[in-house]
Amino acid sequence: MATSTRVLRLHRAAVPIRWDWLGSATFWAALLLLAVYAFLYLRFAYRLISFPLGWDQGEGSDAWSAWLIAQGQLPYSHNDQFPYFSINYPPLWSALVALPMTLVGPSLAPARVFSTLVTVLDALLIGAAVWRYAGVATAARVRLLAALFAGAFFLASPYVFHTTPLSRLNSTLTLFGLIALSLVERPTGPRVVLATVSMIAAAFTKPTGLFTAAACLGWLLMARPRLGLLAIVGFGTAALAALAGLQVATGGAFWLNVVSANAGLYQPDELARYLLNFISIHPILMGMALIECWGGIRRSQWSPWILALVTTLGESLLVGHWGAGESYFLDALAVASVLAGATLARVLGNRELFPKRAAEKRQTVDPPLQRSPRRTSPPASPSLVLAGLLLAQAVLMSHGAISRYVPFLPDRGLQAWILGREPGPNDAAAAAEIIDLLADTQGPVLSEEPSFVLAAGRALVGNANQLRDLDEKGLWHSNALVADVQARRFGVIVLNAQRYPASVLSAIGRSYYLARTVPFGAATYLVFYPGGERPGVSTGSLSLVEDAEGANGQLGMVVP
Repeated sequence: MATSTRVLRLHRAAVPIRWDWLGSATFWAALLLLAVYAFLYLRFAYRLISFPLGWDQGEGSDAWSAWLIAQGQLPYSHNDQFPYFSINYPPLWSALVALPMTLVGPSLAPARVFSTLVTVLDALLIGAAVWRYAGVATAARVRLLAALFAGAFFLASPYVFHTTPLSRLNSTLTLFGLIALSLVERPTGPRVVLATVSMIAAAFTKPTGLFTAAACLGWLLMARPRLGLLAIVGFGTAALAALAGLQVATGGAFWLNVVSANAGLYQPDELARYLLNFISIHPILMGMALIECWGGIRRSQWSPWILALVTTLGESLLVGHWGAGESYFLDALAVASVLAGATLARVLGNRELFPKRAAEKRQTVDPPLQRSPRRTSPPASPSLVLAGLLLAQAVLMSHGAISRYVPFLPDRGLQAWILGREPGPNDAAAAAEIIDLLADTQGPVLSEEPSFVLAAGRALVGNANQLRDLDEKGLWHSNALVADVQARRFGVIVLNAQRYPASVLSAIGRSYYLARTVPFGAATYLVFYPGGERPGVSTGSLSLVEDAEGANGQLGMVVP
């Protein structure tokens, strides 16, 4: 019996050591998995940079707007004259990308390089914010680990993986927001001036930057009321002056395309779908961020990051608008990563994850504990619980090659079906066929996928999504474009989702015929030639008919 008791005591004494080391191993496994995600992100970005075609439908239009600015032309018009092109974003991102594009010409590569570098800078700023947030009273090792986890969680999110390596402005918007929030943490006069400039830059990258600006200005009013009022006046004056200048320079086309065109249909079911998806992928990250917010409020230790979580979550509610997507959560994700990192730093500062060092610390601080005959241990190590939560969050973020090779770890993002995979050899071969067709065509090209036009070295005509939005709101007349289609001005027309307004699609159906279909990415592209049969091109058994009763005048195909 005595032997059994000794064995039992040995096992009970061994439990804390075994679980503590298991917690440490789990902790490092979580960090290793996040490092794998970072590698997958950089590999995905590299492959996109070397791939000449758009992985997201709007990439080509955004890149072309940068090229127009590089040529000294603002990318806004009333869209009623050839080339019928405008974008629906403010010009700052395009102006920044125009700088490298002047060296290499119009393509997606410089824009994708820029967006990828900015995303990495976003992760570094998140880590730096956690380092400061944790405070000098926290051990440097703990601050470093918390900062690494915070930046890595942002970079590991499938939402970041899907949207930020593209030729789009999303990561740049987040960058300006992070800079502004970092500057107003300690509001001095010069820092507030720089923060105000950054807030204006965010607003003129994308209007949703106003949500982060609201958090910064609200914090300044709480922390330094006088500086806050001056910042509000300066921000409002500069923003209105810039808006007026753009309106004058474009003859009113800036407001038409950036504000009026974006006031689209709101779909509550889409909002619910995206919110549930976001929470299901980031539950532990958001939970840790909310814990930090609650603790700060209880301790009366407010910070601009707490206010920013509220405003950026409000920004994410705009995802219910038609055409929105995962990018609307990037600002909230960045702020939540900072707050979650702060929570992690507090926990790590109070719980030693390295049992050997913990034992040495106990020997130094309280030697009599070594002589105590009785030892008690918790049923589970807090270190293991914390590490298990971190690893679980990393697993929920599965995407890329991990999802491809591990079937039970899918990419859970709603846009994974179109943005979650890397371009492969088949995509390049299919794209080459369309590019060759456009390059050999006489006359201008009308394409719903603008990146094909850029890759073929042709000038971009039209922005299908923009024209559709304006047409549905009664803000655009299609007469000129319809007349060009009916006159068969375009040497070739390429469609995939029939995004052009119904009147344009009907004109295509009457004046062009379907020459071939080309699968590419997640879509099938329809290539049309004007009038009768083009020499050397067989239409096969497909012909195009006008579906007068179809949804929104879309085109239909029938077998004769």
